[in-house]
Amino acid sequence: MPNVPNLPGVPPLNSYSAGGVVLLAADIAAAIFGFSTQQWGIFLDGEPVLAYDNQVNFSYSQEWKVSTYPVEQGAFQSYNKVQLPSQVRCRFSAGASATNRQEMLQSIDAVMSTTELYDVVTPEAVYLGYNFVRREYDREAANVGLVSIDVVLAEIMETATAPFQNTQTPAVAGQVGLGNVGVPQTDAATQTSVAGQGWN
Repeated sequence: MPNVPNLPGVPPLNSYSAGGVVLLAADIAAAIFGFSTQQWGIFLDGEPVLAYDNQVNFSYSQEWKVSTYPVEQGAFQSYNKVQLPSQVRCRFSAGASATNRQEMLQSIDAVMSTTELYDVVTPEAVYLGYNFVRREYDREAANVGLVSIDVVLAEIMETATAPFQNTQTPAVAGQVGLGNVGVPQTDAATQTSVAGQGWN
C-alpha cells in the first residue's frame, strides 16, 4: 500500500485506519492498567517492580495435558484435556556501573519470595496474575561489566475459594470436614488395671 497522508479531502485508507485501531487499543489498556502497552516490563498495580538497564529476551509457554487410559488390545483412549499454568521467562541486563548491577539484583531479591500477583507487559499483550518462581544467572570473564539474569514467572490460576461461615454460636455452625478423626483409645496401664479387676 502506498503511504498516503491522512489529510482533509483524502478518503480514508486501510493503510492508516488499522493503525488507529491499534492506538485506540493502547489508550484503553493504558487507562485500565495504568501503564502504556508500548513499555516492556513486570508491574504491580501499574508500577514497575524491577530495576534494570535493558530487557534482552522474552518467552512465553503454555501447555495442555490430554489424559488417556488403556483399553483392549493395547490401545489407548483419551478422555480429558487440562490446561496447565503458563510460564513467562524474561531476561534483564544491567551494566555501566556496579551500582546499576546491584540495584537490579536487589530488586529481584525483593520480589522472589512474595506471593503478589504481577502483570507482565509486552507491546502485543498483557499477561495478568503471575508470580516469580525461579531466577538464574551466571557471570563470564568476557562480560565482567554486564550482569544478565533470567527470571521465570508462573501463572496463578485462581479457580476455587474456601467456604467460611460467620456464625454466632457453635450450635448453628455448618458442618466442616476435618479429615479422618481417630477413635479415643485407652492407654495400656488402664487396660491392665481393668483386666486385673475383672479376675478378682
